[in-house]
Amino acid sequence: MIQEDVELILKIKTARREEGDFIAWQPEHNGMFTVKSAYHLAVSENLREAGGVASSNRPDGARPIWKVVWQAKIPQKVKICAWRLAVDGLPTMKLKQRRNWATLDTCIRCGMEAEDAFHAVISCPRSAMVWEAMREVWELPEKEELLHTGHEWLLDLLARSNEHTRARIMMLVWRTAVT
Repeated sequence: MIQEDVELILKIKTARREEGDFIAWQPEHNGMFTVKSAYHLAVSENLREAGGVASSNRPDGARPIWKVVWQAKIPQKVKICAWRLAVDGLPTMKLKQRRNWATLDTCIRCGMEAEDAFHAVISCPRSAMVWEAMREVWELPEKEELLHTGHEWLLDLLARSNEHTRARIMMLVWRTAVT
């Protein structure tokens, strides 16, 4: 060995307790594996590979807006749809094409442009008509506020909204995504 390496190795302090080594799961503070931490790690890695960023501002993968989404007073299927939309998991034509389940990514409802999640629930003319009709009944963000501001556009929109508006946005997202 090189003498410099030997000196550096000898400077490493070992534990004072006589305790054997153990395998530790780095994403958890206590070293114990949890499905939750594995999920957050997988999501952040997938987003990083896709050119995005992790959907969390905190190292443990948690984000306050997710708590708001999951505690909303709306049906569970609506919350799941909003979650799938936020993590780019809706079965849009673009996603189907990326997974080789479809040859074209064109929206089957309007036939005008590629159907990504934003197009499916906001910018498709059929979805836009639903949003306009519901604005006459509900207090909703104006059309100008429904901009594709990046891959977290839905979470950003929900974070800017009050509790009732968030619930209505998620209900409309569900309605326009499943029709």
